[in-house]
Amino acid sequence: MFLSESQVLEIVYPKTAGLRGQRFTQDTPVLPDVWILFGTDPGKFHDLLLTPHNLSSVEKLFCALKTRTERETAGAGNAERQFKLSYNETHVLFTTDYAGLIRIVLPVSFWWARQFQVGPGDLNAALDVLHEQTDLVELLTDPTKIPTAKSPTAKSPKAKSPKAKSPKEAKPSLLTQSVLDMVRIVGCIGMAQDQVSPLEVNVNDRTALQRAVRCIQQLLENLEPFTPEALPAQPPLWNVFSDRDVRGAIYRSRLAVKADAAVKVFELPAKDICWAVIDSGIDATHPAFLVDETTVLPEEGSFDHLTRVEKTLDFTRLLDLTSITIAGGASAPSAIKGISKKQRTAIARDLTPRLLKGQPLDWNLLETALVIPHIQGGKNGYEPPVVDHGTHVAGILAANWKTNKTPLVGMCPDIRLYDLRVTDAFGHGKESVILAALQYTRFLNANKGRMVLHGVNLSLSLLHNVKSFACGRTPVCDEANRLVGSGIVVVAAAGNSGMGDHSLGMANDYR
Repeated sequence: MFLSESQVLEIVYPKTAGLRGQRFTQDTPVLPDVWILFGTDPGKFHDLLLTPHNLSSVEKLFCALKTRTERETAGAGNAERQFKLSYNETHVLFTTDYAGLIRIVLPVSFWWARQFQVGPGDLNAALDVLHEQTDLVELLTDPTKIPTAKSPTAKSPKAKSPKAKSPKEAKPSLLTQSVLDMVRIVGCIGMAQDQVSPLEVNVNDRTALQRAVRCIQQLLENLEPFTPEALPAQPPLWNVFSDRDVRGAIYRSRLAVKADAAVKVFELPAKDICWAVIDSGIDATHPAFLVDETTVLPEEGSFDHLTRVEKTLDFTRLLDLTSITIAGGASAPSAIKGISKKQRTAIARDLTPRLLKGQPLDWNLLETALVIPHIQGGKNGYEPPVVDHGTHVAGILAANWKTNKTPLVGMCPDIRLYDLRVTDAFGHGKESVILAALQYTRFLNANKGRMVLHGVNLSLSLLHNVKSFACGRTPVCDEANRLVGSGIVVVAAAGNSGMGDHSLGMANDYR
């Protein structure tokens, strides 16, 4: 790492910002955890979740980013840069480097349009003036020092006479405190991107801040302004989140919620209820989930009628299925293994027209590529998940394994299950994949005329910087609320181990 997390936090949350608090970056579309991601792991491409403005839409944001990315990669020296662009019903997914974040993403945001109502030349002139200011450190670190029309910031100190206009004269309205905050953040983190040795950034050092100003100018060199063209004038981007990593979270559950007592007292059957387990996967061949636990599964052929796991879908394939890779000024469907050429062609052919019409994902088509058939034997025979976390979770909910030496009975031993896999063979996943699985459950109920799924379980943990989000307003929280609004019960891990740490940083989360 070329910048430590504490260094990035000092850049994002300056110590002198006490009068304004530590959430001023919420005025910008980029959340603090995104800056931390690029600052602590520089020079790489990272996965981002982009939220469209409420007066725009997913398809308008997707098209704007696609156009800008194609133009950006068409230039000389960009042959090695490969961007990936995808979407779901509520977000656009964009894999980008730091320059792409600044040059492609930020200019299509509502924040950018509000702050930079000028041409690129005016902005560059303003940065030239800022670079020469004697009070540069105070301007970029002291939130009480706001430039005004009378401030020397408004005119270059190199002007030879009051009557002669300096070529570096800039509009004072550009140097608002919000813009100065962004100059410091974008510039200081930008300096770390191409460093080959550890970088010491002192935000109170004039030389370092002058380098940050020049870094901004390099990042914005020959920047093409956002032109809506056929799109509405409203800039389509609102927020930029990191696509957070997912991991399993579990603890003793059945006894804690008194499910054993409820079963004994009420003896309510659950055979007509179906629940989705969004996790690493359920072993549908496990005796705990068979319709009759004494049943012997066939060596070959379907076992659909012998297991209470109704369907298995692998959502870890989804991002590749729905994404395009942009490089060299052109777009192409992203490559993916394990999918027939016919399926891949059909999905790619369906994707763009639906997006341009503002239609959601075609789950009927995607389901055929995501489903894992319950068939034993053969070249593509069923294989249980590598990570057993999902099977464990499903056992708490639905196990009925009375023939075991120690009988294991879940909360609802006759309930039916959907296995929606969102983590890979190493137990790793992304928040965007969870969003897609939740949206799929809404699709099932909305298009079948009945409740196919009555609830979902999310025994998962996402790294969560509590200073980056309002309570309950992360992307996955918003999607869970939509699901509840459609009549589906959502059960989620809510901090099995309590608060992780009281200090600032990514460790400051509920685990």
